[in-house]
Amino acid sequence: MSSGFEDAMKRAYAIASEYRHELVTLEHVLASLLENPDIKDIINGVGGDLSKLQRLTKDYLDDAAHHVIVRGGVYQPRHTGLLLTVVKKAKTQSLFSGRKDMGYIDLFLALFNIDQSHASYYLSESGVDRDAVIGLVNKESS
Repeated sequence: MSSGFEDAMKRAYAIASEYRHELVTLEHVLASLLENPDIKDIINGVGGDLSKLQRLTKDYLDDAAHHVIVRGGVYQPRHTGLLLTVVKKAKTQSLFSGRKDMGYIDLFLALFNIDQSHASYYLSESGVDRDAVIGLVNKESS
């Protein structure tokens, strides 16, 4: 695994911990990725509305109704089954793209088209299209 992938996942866990959320969700991963300047450039590069995406993601994380909040004591946020599914999709994406190591871009691409995911919905609502992202990334890497 590449450090970019690992850094994004560590940051997602840290965000969940900062909010005292019991579970690390795809929205924590999206928030983590939205801190990455390359991801911001990609979103802007495909005509997505970065500000809207950041706002929707922050509003979701700020809304305690979406999360189990740990009130006291020391704890470690746990991953959800959906998060494991996305990690597996990222691995498949990296292999399909001919890369041995997963990167943050594979994690980002894995967030698209996930049923029952606010992160996937927010990407769509913000005008970020998976195929456009793939096209831009492929264009930049060639």
